[in-house]
Amino acid sequence: MWTVASAIANSIQADADVRHLETTADSSAASVWKLVVAIAAYLRFLAILLFRRPDVVHVHFASGYSIVRKLPFINAACRMGVPVLAHHHGGAFTEFIGAEDWRVHAARRALKRTMLIAVIDERSMSLLSNWLGLPNERFVLLPNTVVVPTSVSKRRTQERDSLTFLYVGRLSIEKGVDDLLEAFAGMADQMPRASLIVAGDGSQLDVLLASSRGLRVDFLGRVTAEDRDNLLDRCDVFVLPSHVENVPLALMEAMAYGLPVVATRVGGVPDMVENGSSGLIVEAGDVVGMRQAMVRCAEDGSLRRALGRAARVRAASFDRRALRGHVLCAYRRLVVEAMEQEGEGYGSRE
Repeated sequence: MWTVASAIANSIQADADVRHLETTADSSAASVWKLVVAIAAYLRFLAILLFRRPDVVHVHFASGYSIVRKLPFINAACRMGVPVLAHHHGGAFTEFIGAEDWRVHAARRALKRTMLIAVIDERSMSLLSNWLGLPNERFVLLPNTVVVPTSVSKRRTQERDSLTFLYVGRLSIEKGVDDLLEAFAGMADQMPRASLIVAGDGSQLDVLLASSRGLRVDFLGRVTAEDRDNLLDRCDVFVLPSHVENVPLALMEAMAYGLPVVATRVGGVPDMVENGSSGLIVEAGDVVGMRQAMVRCAEDGSLRRALGRAARVRAASFDRRALRGHVLCAYRRLVVEAMEQEGEGYGSRE
């Protein structure tokens, strides 16, 4: 299963002895199986702590079940005095910390014990710093990155009567895929030969399948990284209909492949996409605006090609080759600080 965590692990394999543990199953798996996977990962983690004693533990977390699942890992490492880099992802953390339930209090206690917290943008740093009451010195910026291909297909440069729109991501309520289906259905009369590919799985799959009957929509389920890249290389327009995002990797990947994008104005999207230049931005939940932007991309080949070229240029700043150095620098910082604090009881940090 491809994740940001696995991408980071792969990028530094040549420089460090990395053990990557998956703590959950696919989102479509049964809850019991997810629990089994999490427990098995924790037991393996305890064995590594006890018998190999790593120099650094790098924990990735988001809101909800994700952070709850990672709390035992963070707490165990801190008790053993192993420095922890807690790496924040996800776009729904504001809502999570606003709940002020037991999960939020437990997460706050655990994160305050870590030595360093990684964030993917300045907004996340401000949010977590204020919530945890920690200075900015306890944070490090590790922005999301992608592999920018050296060349992409020229298929999209041809004038064509029909286009293929693409969505890649989780099929959950906050991703707004129901809005995308409604927008796509609304353009059927104007573009009866257009098609939509939806790659991903999640809790809304059955609902979305039912609402797409009669439409030229192909649900592929979860795809491999290779299949994802093939889709990005052969499709024509990428659509991100999310209601909540942070700095979406799927959008970065589409831009890296020179795809014109239609995206909602959420999270860090406006920082990534210049409306009218490297993509088209609409308000979250605005089905009519999304349909109009999709039709505009489809009908104007010159605009589509210009948006794709600008998106690919913008994606150069997301190139993953810079990630390796940033991550290794953070690890070295942790090791040095841990040595300096060795006699100060790091594991009891509050």
